[in-house]
Amino acid sequence: MTAGRVGGAVLSAILAGAVLSGAPGTAGTARAAAGYPVGNAPVLTHNPLYGRSVFTQVACEEPAAGKGGAASARRYTLAVVKCLDRVWSTELRRRNLPFRRPVVRFVSTRSRVCGEKWPKETIALYCRAERSLNFPVGSGLLDNDSDLFLLIVAAHEYAHHVQNLSGIMKGNDGLAYRNKKELNEQARRQELQAECLAGAFAGSVWTSLARTAADWRLLLRSQKATGDDSGGRGVRDHGKGSSIVYWTNRGFRAASSSACNTWTAASARVS
Repeated sequence: MTAGRVGGAVLSAILAGAVLSGAPGTAGTARAAAGYPVGNAPVLTHNPLYGRSVFTQVACEEPAAGKGGAASARRYTLAVVKCLDRVWSTELRRRNLPFRRPVVRFVSTRSRVCGEKWPKETIALYCRAERSLNFPVGSGLLDNDSDLFLLIVAAHEYAHHVQNLSGIMKGNDGLAYRNKKELNEQARRQELQAECLAGAFAGSVWTSLARTAADWRLLLRSQKATGDDSGGRGVRDHGKGSSIVYWTNRGFRAASSSACNTWTAASARVS
């Protein structure tokens, strides 16, 4: 199956608002922290999620999104989430971590999610409190005819669910920070880890999708265009395009969450 061209500007909007409820660092304390940026936080630096086993190869059905509009994209998204359930239920249990399927919702952009108004220009969103993946109907996400675009978006949002289940989100909440610069770096570590986990999922199912190396290169080029240094976002909380590419590709090549410990990486790697 060939991949449609991924719209970088649209994907940038998606990844810019991946977490609404319990956003990274909101519970942090603005004070100096020993061993910044993480300090003594083993739930982040030594989480069981980083167990070295390679993901079990899973054959997943990937229905063509084609040009069928929102209804077709919805069917495709549900199929991808079903595959994500299969992969992550196996891998979390292998690592002695709890698993619970997320709720999947297709909502209006006029809806309130996690008790808040849908964030402007956000196309897909994980609600931490409800453990839900939210995809707005009539948005650029469900109207886009690129199936690879839909796959990586769903995988990124699901990665936030994995971070929630494994305690990483809560651990990040408790990190101290001295200023906005440090807080943004902590946010980037969480977001770039989600990119890596999405890549690990893709790597574990890629063969069954009949994808090509060219498909992956196309995705990485589009991923690079979603960085904080593109599109004039003016916010440094998700990572430069080169950092997004690095972590997505690192997860893909390893096909394992063991490659995704962004919390012990050098600051330059999460820039």
